[in-house]
Amino acid sequence: MSKINKIIFLCFALSFLLTACIREDLSDCPLPWNVDLSFLYYGDGEEDIFPRKVERVTVYVMDHSYSSIRRYEVGKNELNNRQGIQLQLPQGEYHAVCWGNAWRAGEEFHSREIQELTDYLLVHGEDGKEITTMDSLYYGRASFRVDAKGTVTETITFASAHIDMEIHLRGWKHLSPDETKIPQVEIIGLPIRYDFSMDLSGEPGVVVPALEKDGKDILSGYFSLLRFPDENPIEIHIRQKEGEIFYTLSLQSFMETHQIRVEGIHEITIPVYFSFGSHGVEVGVDPWDSVSVQPDL
Repeated sequence: MSKINKIIFLCFALSFLLTACIREDLSDCPLPWNVDLSFLYYGDGEEDIFPRKVERVTVYVMDHSYSSIRRYEVGKNELNNRQGIQLQLPQGEYHAVCWGNAWRAGEEFHSREIQELTDYLLVHGEDGKEITTMDSLYYGRASFRVDAKGTVTETITFASAHIDMEIHLRGWKHLSPDETKIPQVEIIGLPIRYDFSMDLSGEPGVVVPALEKDGKDILSGYFSLLRFPDENPIEIHIRQKEGEIFYTLSLQSFMETHQIRVEGIHEITIPVYFSFGSHGVEVGVDPWDSVSVQPDL
């Protein structure tokens, strides 16, 4: 074939491909992806509220043997355009684990021999750094197979992976002779990491919520914790700044007293109101409409 004939042939072939790819159904166009993952979150209702709750998604894709991992970030702009992600993967079996709103948490591997999802960890906190809140996390997971031909379409339905809390202190100046010293709240007894099956893992950590003045004699803190069951060992400590613990509250006892349940509920906020005075301490779930108790000194 002469050189000019080769050029004519290549032009004809290119023209044919371009013509095929501008058909309305695009059936002859090769796709740049072979996996299509869509995201949904219903919360406690029947409406998809994913756009209102999730600002970004970190997607981890592992092969069947967990020997390799791919990490993708899907930001808010991308989620606004398309509530999901499209990937090009080699033939094989895969697991996809998605974390919504992993702002402060980072992944960690506690073993060189990765054999299952529990060998991947999502960790909050670094050595020497104070944890003031955990992320408002959401979790989704799917397993699928990619064949040599065709595409895979999967819908990943997310679940809430956090519990919101509010703590309010009134009359906090009664805790210390020095009224300029703001007390400190500590949440203890809850691990600060999940494995990739969304099970709590590791030793408990300490969360120290940031408190801000909310009125002349009121301090308030708003924060998130990893999900915990109704029966839990969590305690709330109120201490004088860098001093002794003034008061300890068992969160489980508090929840039982006020008939608060978290299991099976996605969107929940637990409010705790403390009122300190010469009479002792009052604790409740409503603004200063509370039950009197005696402080644990």
